[in-house]
Amino acid sequence: MDSTANEQMDLRPQFGATNSADVRLRIFGPNREEYDGNPLRLHSQTLQTSELFKALLSERWPSLRFSNVDECLAILSVASELLVDKQNNNYLEFVRENIKAMLYFLSSCDCADDKQPIIREAVGKFILENLQEDESSGIAEMCRHIILEEFKANIAIAVTSNTETNPADEEHSYFALLWPFTLIERCDGTTMEGAVKILCEEMKVAHIIMQPQKHYTASRYRKIMLPILLGCLDALANGKIIVKRKLRVGFLTIWLPVMARLLCPNLYFNHISDDHVLKTRLCRGVSNVVETLPFADWRGIYNIWIDCCAKYYIDLRIPFASGCKVLQEHK
Repeated sequence: MDSTANEQMDLRPQFGATNSADVRLRIFGPNREEYDGNPLRLHSQTLQTSELFKALLSERWPSLRFSNVDECLAILSVASELLVDKQNNNYLEFVRENIKAMLYFLSSCDCADDKQPIIREAVGKFILENLQEDESSGIAEMCRHIILEEFKANIAIAVTSNTETNPADEEHSYFALLWPFTLIERCDGTTMEGAVKILCEEMKVAHIIMQPQKHYTASRYRKIMLPILLGCLDALANGKIIVKRKLRVGFLTIWLPVMARLLCPNLYFNHISDDHVLKTRLCRGVSNVVETLPFADWRGIYNIWIDCCAKYYIDLRIPFASGCKVLQEHK
């Protein structure tokens, strides 16, 4: 072996070398006990080519399931310390299904029911802490990607699942969609903007909701979708998110008729006690968003309000108070 080869071997990262390690990995057991040898001193150069993360998650997860949430979150944190974008992206693909298992109410999960709130709380705390601490960090981007991907995937599941034949599915679909959105509402504006963009792409879902429905189905749509839609409308109206005109117009065009229909008391067996509050919230939100649009866009939104919402409301002027007379003259 020549001297050049010897020099190359000397430069190769050595496991546990404290003077050259740029990643420290701490692994915890199911009861938060630390594994012997913590912290592991590793090198991002070596981790890039190894399959440490893939092995830990894909090979060991099926047997550990929810019993080792702490370990999964600990490993996810380490990914943010790797300064190689490709490795971070690859790792995200490995971990996504496992984070999904923690976010989603899978009927096949081998976790006791009393553990599910603890799991949701652990994952939610992890996501919020990382998004609130540094919105531009690598780990924040991963958390944002994970929560928005789950939100997008579960919209269709929540509104199309056959809960009339299996009522238990209602709770599964409800928490699968609404719980991630409660996290999104508490996250940064970029995450909320992502949720609005996703909803603007879901024209098929809006069409499904607008079809004639049985009372039970319509009530379910209201329970699942209305808090989400009004939450997005509030964010657009109060300035939490500043988005392009096209997105504001798109959201109102697609979802304004849906929100009005979901607030129609004729769709339900019983009177909804909070109807007045919700309708006021809708009118105020629409009014505030419309005020941010060019007057040319008012006519389009006004026509949607008249055509799709007239049978649900007596006073149609509230959201368009400042320009209602002019709009009616151009009707």
